[in-house]
Amino acid sequence: MKAGHKALKTNPLAFKFKPDHGGAAIEFTQAATAFQAAGNPDSCIEAWRLAAQMREHDSDFFLAGRALEAVGTLYEKEKRNPAAAIPEWRKASQFFRLCGKDDIAVKLWLKMAEHSASPAVSKPDDADALYSECIEVYETAEQFHYAAEVYRTYINFLAKQRRLEKLTKTIKEYMKLLKKLKQTNHLAKMTLSLVVLFLAQDNQVAADDALSDGIADDTHFLGTPEFEQGSLAVEAYKGGDDEALKKTVAAQTFAFLPVEIAKIARGLKIESADFPGRGPSGAKKERTTGGAASAPGRGGAGGLFDIPAEYRKKKEEKREDPAGARGVDGEGEEEDPSGFFSLNPGVAGGAGGENKEEVIPHADPPIPKASGASHEGEGEDELWPSQQQTGKGGSTVKDSQPPVESYPSYPEEEEGEEEEEEDDPFDLNPSKKGKGKGEAAGGGKGGFTGGRGGADLC
Repeated sequence: MKAGHKALKTNPLAFKFKPDHGGAAIEFTQAATAFQAAGNPDSCIEAWRLAAQMREHDSDFFLAGRALEAVGTLYEKEKRNPAAAIPEWRKASQFFRLCGKDDIAVKLWLKMAEHSASPAVSKPDDADALYSECIEVYETAEQFHYAAEVYRTYINFLAKQRRLEKLTKTIKEYMKLLKKLKQTNHLAKMTLSLVVLFLAQDNQVAADDALSDGIADDTHFLGTPEFEQGSLAVEAYKGGDDEALKKTVAAQTFAFLPVEIAKIARGLKIESADFPGRGPSGAKKERTTGGAASAPGRGGAGGLFDIPAEYRKKKEEKREDPAGARGVDGEGEEEDPSGFFSLNPGVAGGAGGENKEEVIPHADPPIPKASGASHEGEGEDELWPSQQQTGKGGSTVKDSQPPVESYPSYPEEEEGEEEEEEDDPFDLNPSKKGKGKGEAAGGGKGGFTGGRGGADLC
């Protein structure tokens, strides 16, 4: 130490007109090493500070930073006072940045952030700022892999502090970095972490959106266990099923998330009594089907296929008294003008019914419509309104064919009256002429539309 102070003195007689800061720094460094070996931390700290001052005076920022870094380490390990070490490291990091050693500065910031977040110092805001500064430095230098490591530490810190809004924002920024690095495995884990955080904030819509965004970012996300477990957790939370939710978050997939987020996942519970899907007492609501109070489209009020009240009443009467409802003893069934119950027409009929021919109205001359025979016994299905016919006994029968579009018919030609055909000079087989239309079309006399022996294809 004396040699260092002597180097700072001037001696005009020895032609030494200015202090020798470089020589003094060397002497102070050697003294600090000796004090540390002797187990004298106080003197060692003083020697390192003097060495740092000498190096700063000579603009040797790297060695000045190393000296202050040694001071902070002594406060941390020997003095057990990390709060006193943080200012020394902060100044040392500034020296490292001045000489272009950002990687060393970031390592000091990470140590400072770790101690700031500890209960001994308890300065989480300072730790937050330090983590953000580390990420910014690495991203500016395009060292994305190192930035990803800092993000993981930062996420655990925020999750431990339960700063969920800030944590959600940080995870989204981290996911952007993972897309650049094409680390799909970590991207899927972060998507599941977002689902856990949104459910912890009782935001089901955002949890669904997180899964959708995960599919949009990576199509392979659909086949991952993270997507499967995330979907199950969201469905259990929506349904208010505590047991299903606990069973889901106990899966091994959640154990691979960051440590603090995995703890949040294991603590997910549905505690609100007014939770959607639950009654006032916290029990699950029973889903009702059918009736006027059921969901639209299921036969309830406002549905697409709502059953009118009068038809529902008639249907119930049929079930209670099927014999009277099927037209036995001459009592016919009332027609269904809406055709609601005729969606699957079958064979219907009563006892002793006879058919009546139904005439197609717009044909000239009118053409009788073919109808099926009456069947005895009780029919199973009902008819379309256009296919119902009433017999003498009040029974209802079904036509054998659905109504078809009618075509005008032509008068029959009398037997023996055949048109004389002119000889065709270009006909290569004139011997087959004159045999009539019936033989050429289907046997017998007559043509496609006329003739007693011809086939009536209409």
